[in-house]
Amino acid sequence: MISQAANQGAGIDWNRTRFHAYDGDPRRLKGFLQPGDSFVNSTGTGTLGRVGWFSSGPDSRPCVADGHVTLVRFDPKHVHDRFGYFFLKSDSFQNFMFETLVFGSTNQIELSRERMLGVPICVPGVADQRAIVDFLDVETARIDALVAKKYQLIRVLAEWEQSEMLEIAGDWRRCDTVSLRQFGTSVLTGPFGTQLAASEYISGGVPVINPTHIKRGKITPEEIVSVAASAAARLSRHRLSAGDLVMGRKGDVGRTAIVDARADGWLCGSDSIAIRPSPERLIPAYLAMVMSIDIYRQQLMAKSTGATLANVNESTLKDLRVPHRSVVSQEECVRMAEHVNECYERLVSALEQQISLLREHRQALITAAVTGEMKVPGVS
Repeated sequence: MISQAANQGAGIDWNRTRFHAYDGDPRRLKGFLQPGDSFVNSTGTGTLGRVGWFSSGPDSRPCVADGHVTLVRFDPKHVHDRFGYFFLKSDSFQNFMFETLVFGSTNQIELSRERMLGVPICVPGVADQRAIVDFLDVETARIDALVAKKYQLIRVLAEWEQSEMLEIAGDWRRCDTVSLRQFGTSVLTGPFGTQLAASEYISGGVPVINPTHIKRGKITPEEIVSVAASAAARLSRHRLSAGDLVMGRKGDVGRTAIVDARADGWLCGSDSIAIRPSPERLIPAYLAMVMSIDIYRQQLMAKSTGATLANVNESTLKDLRVPHRSVVSQEECVRMAEHVNECYERLVSALEQQISLLREHRQALITAAVTGEMKVPGVS
């Protein structure tokens, strides 16, 4: 069964599909998919309007679209199925859809299937449609290949950054190390169980920092994931202080960010853990650099608990071994790491901009071709 989550921009993500138990002829199921069908995500801001194409499933089993996905099957006498797919992706249809076919407000918006049935579509002859489809298939595949190469370069840059960081910090398996416990580091966790009820969360209060709010070494709080000042005062032992490192302790273990002055006094979430280094012995920026290196995160993962989801506790974290360096040496490592990070960020930013421009060009090409704004080879 194909859901909205399975309908991704790059195609169907079969890992996000789910199985549906049905005993009978699958063709009788609502949403039964046939090769050449298009489908459109139908609910929710951010995903509504995303168009997918079905050619076949990953195996011989039949496929269906779920109730949040609108199936579109064009009459082959009038509309080439692939041309119809590109038409649905065009800016002209997408703009029309959001202006006239969508109802509801905020995140509850939905696509009206009834209104969609009445959408007029101006198309050339089927032969010209085939020529346009052939042109777009070649051109979009070429653009997609360029985008894939850009992403490959980003992955190579990430590997380069990891290699450089490891060279700067040193490999804990091959150098003199001490544990965070020996460095005099303290650790605090977020509130557990009934200490913080779901009903206490408000909008615009004191932020509660969970792993989802830790992104690329930065803390990005959510306005709705916060508590009143009175609740924060009650949970004062879980407050973060400037200079702490906040880290996800479940799942993606080791993702960290330094708590700056802005985040001073925010709360450590239940799925997070805060590290409070002794700054005269261990510089927060140095520890953050070390924690960004895969082999140190793997060291944590190897000692974590949890059969299916890695879980780091205070004792495990304090046992983490890091290179034994003086504060002066740590400061030099941080300066070198900052230079590497600046190079990485600059190069990745340039590649991401190129990807964005390629995608804009791809979208403009589709729109121009299906609306007749450009001359396509082979079209009369």
